[in-house]
Amino acid sequence: MEIKMAPIGFIESEYSYITDIPKQSFYNYDTTAKIVLLPEYEQGLTGLQTGQMINIIFYFHKSSQAPLIQFPHGSNKETGVFNIRSPHRPNHIGISRAKIIKINKNELYFAGVDMLNDTPVLDIKPIILSES
Repeated sequence: MEIKMAPIGFIESEYSYITDIPKQSFYNYDTTAKIVLLPEYEQGLTGLQTGQMINIIFYFHKSSQAPLIQFPHGSNKETGVFNIRSPHRPNHIGISRAKIIKINKNELYFAGVDMLNDTPVLDIKPIILSES
């Protein structure tokens, strides 16, 4: 089975180098970035609100293929790739929790940045904590 995806937009962030990126988005709510959606996806932002928490699903476009067993950051104990948040994954898909700062037309500004500039965005999903 082949799965094909195309970006819905791209991240504009201050991070140009992998070594500059924070290890987790939730450690970096002081820095903001934006998603610039392709124009045909702008209506998809309808209903999202300032302050809302979202998951940004993106493609690790600068990541290399990696083994299924890796050493987590700061550890000398091996573990499986599905047990860590490494960018070196079989399908190079990343997910980060972010907080919406503002929305202006096809631009979604957010806090919780751990992506490189020009990172392709695959999807945006709201974080729903309960069904009330």
